[in-house]
Amino acid sequence: MGMMVAPYREIREAVHSVSNTLTARQWITLSGSDITRLLNITREDIQQFGALWSDLRLDHYMADGGCYRYRRYGQFSLDPDTLEKHQLPHEPYFQPGYINTLNGEIKRAFEPLTAECALHHVLDRLIRFMAEVCNGASGKKLPWNVRLHPYRIVATEDSHGMPTPEGLHRDGVTFISSVMIRRHNIQGGVTTITDASQTHLADVQLTQPFDLMLANDETTMHSVSPISMANSELNTAYRDVLVIAFTQP
Repeated sequence: MGMMVAPYREIREAVHSVSNTLTARQWITLSGSDITRLLNITREDIQQFGALWSDLRLDHYMADGGCYRYRRYGQFSLDPDTLEKHQLPHEPYFQPGYINTLNGEIKRAFEPLTAECALHHVLDRLIRFMAEVCNGASGKKLPWNVRLHPYRIVATEDSHGMPTPEGLHRDGVTFISSVMIRRHNIQGGVTTITDASQTHLADVQLTQPFDLMLANDETTMHSVSPISMANSELNTAYRDVLVIAFTQP
C-alpha cells in the first residue's frame, strides 16, 4: 500500500498552525511521521536521502581536537515569491567569536554539498515547507539565505560524540532547525532549548527520521547533550542530522 499524501488544504493549515506556534512560543517540534506525510516523503526517499550521510567528510577545524564530527556545507538563496532555491557559489563558513566560542573567527573551508544532495527533491520539500513557516512567523515573504549543514556525530566505545561542543549557543541567524536523519546505536543527544537569557524552556529528543525542531535563533539558545555508544558489540554508533539555517539577507 502506498504512502498517504496530505491534501493541499491540510498542508496550508499545517503551515499556518506551526507558524502561529513558532510566533507564540519561539520554538516548535514536529514528528517525522507528520513531516513525511505532509511532504509525501516515502520510505524509499528516507533510505535514499539518509544514505547521503555516508559521504560526509571529517571536520578538521575542531578547536577541542575532536575527530567525532563529519560534515559538508552549502548555501542557497530563495525566491520570495516562488520559494525556488538557487545554490550560491561555495565559500568558507565563518562565525564571529561571540557566536561560536569554540570555532569562531576562522574561515572554515568545508567540503561542498554533493550535487545529489543539493538537487534532491526531499531537500526541496523540506526547505520550501520551513520557508513558508518562517514567512508565516515573520509576517511577510522574505528572500531567505539558507545554509545547510549535514552532520554525522560519531561515538566510540572509548569516547563520546559532541553534537554541540560549543555548549549552549545561538547560530547568529534568524531561524535555526535540526532535522533528524538517523540515530544508530547511540544514547543521549537531547536538545535543550532556552530563552535568550538562558532560562530553560524545554528538553526534546529527536529520535525518528525527519523529526524536526525549529526555533527563532534571535530569541532562543540551544544545545545538544553528548552521545555515547549504546552497544559496544556493534562497530559503529552515530547521530545524523541536517541543520538548516534561515537568515534574512
